[in-house]
Amino acid sequence: MTLEQLRELYLAEQFRRGRAATTLVGQKHMLGKVLAFFGPATEVERLTGADWQAYRLTVTGAPTTRAEQIRQVKSWLRWAITAGHLWRNPWMYVREAPAQAPVAWIPSIDQVLRLLKCPGEDAPGQRDRLMLEVLYGTGLRRSEANRLQVLDWQPELRGLWVREGKGKKDRFQPVGAHLAERLNHYLLEIRPLLQRSPAVTGLFLTNLGNHLSANFLANRVRLYARQLNLPGLTPHSLRRAFANHLLERGAKVHEVQALLSHEKPSTTERYTQIERMELIREYRRTHPRAVRKQPLPGAAGVSG
Repeated sequence: MTLEQLRELYLAEQFRRGRAATTLVGQKHMLGKVLAFFGPATEVERLTGADWQAYRLTVTGAPTTRAEQIRQVKSWLRWAITAGHLWRNPWMYVREAPAQAPVAWIPSIDQVLRLLKCPGEDAPGQRDRLMLEVLYGTGLRRSEANRLQVLDWQPELRGLWVREGKGKKDRFQPVGAHLAERLNHYLLEIRPLLQRSPAVTGLFLTNLGNHLSANFLANRVRLYARQLNLPGLTPHSLRRAFANHLLERGAKVHEVQALLSHEKPSTTERYTQIERMELIREYRRTHPRAVRKQPLPGAAGVSG
């Protein structure tokens, strides 16, 4: 079986499992780099550990990019074993230098609040402000925010229906009082100024009244981030900020896990950052056996 055939079978299986379209595009792109290195017609069974080692050395980019590229390839090969397309996993012979997991930058509360003040007061500016508020106030993924429709906002329940999120699952996302007020104001006063046709039912509209393109949200976030000299800020940064700021204010990991729609708590734990010293400090402050308030009998003034 050729590498190209194996990739197409893998992507078809991922599609059957309900992977999001953006995930499939990313997987196809990353595995395409393997095909470009070896050649799409290369028989996968003939590749040795040394061949895969040579490929690994070509993986470049930022630490997170390299880690994701290698993770996708390893998942692909493990699937090939399970599906019976390979009888052994050649990656087991690849030497991988241990590396500290990259730490993603997360904007502070002050930085996010300054970001929210960047858009203007005209209709496009108030739309942009609401988009930023939704990303930070709900932790939605960019693709989920892009797909929001007018009827997804449920004011009586004070929440948003997220249609076909990751894994093609619908869920209800609660919304705070401040964001609820902004959503109601936007739908009543701002969106009608942008709307050109009743057939366009998206919650957010472009200046010409159309549905948002895939990159519209990212471009708007990037625009305002540049104004604050925060070039690393993206829609996903606001999702991470949403989770971490909840934890900093006392939310539990399992609660944040539900709000992020993560299937496993381990994903949420990797996704968020809590400083180790803060955890140690909290442990020492709260655990009944962490701090000994009274000296043990005979621990002081013992003569020998």
